[in-house]
Amino acid sequence: MGQRVAVGVAFAAMIGLATAAGAEEPGTGPLWALEVAALAWQRSTPDAGAIVAANPSGTPFLSGSDLDFGLGNGIEAALTYQAFSATSIEVRLLSAKAEGRNLFVSPGNFIGVGFTGPAGVNFVSDYETRLASGEVNLRHSYGDRFGVLAGVRKLSIDDALSTTLNTTVATGIYEAENDLTGVQIGADMVLGRPTDRWLLQGFGKLGAFRTKSVAGTRSLAGGNAIQGFSSGDTTTTYAAELGLQAEYRLSKQASLTLGYQVLWLDDLAQAATAANESLLNPSLLNGNLYRDDLSFQSISIGFSTRF
Repeated sequence: MGQRVAVGVAFAAMIGLATAAGAEEPGTGPLWALEVAALAWQRSTPDAGAIVAANPSGTPFLSGSDLDFGLGNGIEAALTYQAFSATSIEVRLLSAKAEGRNLFVSPGNFIGVGFTGPAGVNFVSDYETRLASGEVNLRHSYGDRFGVLAGVRKLSIDDALSTTLNTTVATGIYEAENDLTGVQIGADMVLGRPTDRWLLQGFGKLGAFRTKSVAGTRSLAGGNAIQGFSSGDTTTTYAAELGLQAEYRLSKQASLTLGYQVLWLDDLAQAATAANESLLNPSLLNGNLYRDDLSFQSISIGFSTRF
C-alpha cells in the first residue's frame, strides 16, 4: 500500500511538472550541462551480530561491526537538457564500491561461516559491497534559489563476504543481491547568498522501490564445493538521500564542484546479516531471506560544463 501511494505521488508530481513545462518558453542559452565527479565512498558498518562464535558458549569471535571499512572509490555523472526556460531533464549515473577486512585467530573452539573447528585457526574475511544507480528526473526551477524534481530510479546493490580458514583449508562465502526499481521526488535549494564565483546548494530525495533480493551461502573445502543454500523474495524498500554541493565557477561555462552526500535504504539483503542469522545452521538460508538497513556516504570532487 505504501509503495502504491509513493508511486502515485511521484507520478502526480511528474504530471504537474510536465504541465508547468508546457506553459514555458523553450530553453535558451546553453541547453546542455555535463557533470562528472570522483567519489570517496564508504558504507555503514554491519550490525554487531556474530559471524563466528565460540562453540558452544556463543561468545562472538567475529561480528559484522569488526569489519573495517575504509574509503572505497566511485564515479558519478549527470547530463541535463534544458528543455524549457525553467524545466530540464536529467540523467544521472553512479557506480561505487566499498571494501572491508578482518583477520583473527580463533581463541577457542568455534562455529561459523559454515564450519566448526578448534582453537588456533586463522580467519581472513574480505567484504565487498557494490552499488550501481541510474535515474531519470524531470526538474523544475522556481526562481534562482529553489527547484523540485520527480523521476524514476533503478539501483543494484550486491554484497559479498568471503572468509578463508587457514589460507586454503576451507572458505565460507555469503552473497546477497538486491535489484531496486522505483520512483522518487526531491528538492534542491541554494543556501546563503551566492556570489559571482561561489554557490552552495543543498538537496534531498525520497524514493520507494520494488526490491527483488537473493541471498545465500556456499562452502568450499580445499577449493571444492561441499554445500550451498539460498533463497529470494520481493519487498518494498524506502530510501532517503541528502547532500551538499559547493560550486566554484571558473567561467560562465565551467565549474569545479565539491560535495558530500548520504544515502539511506531499508530492508536490503546483506551478506553479514545472512551469516549471522544462519550462524548455527546454514541451511536456514533455504527458504529464509534476512534483511537489514544500509547506508552510504561519500565526498565528491568534480567538474561541470555547460554547452
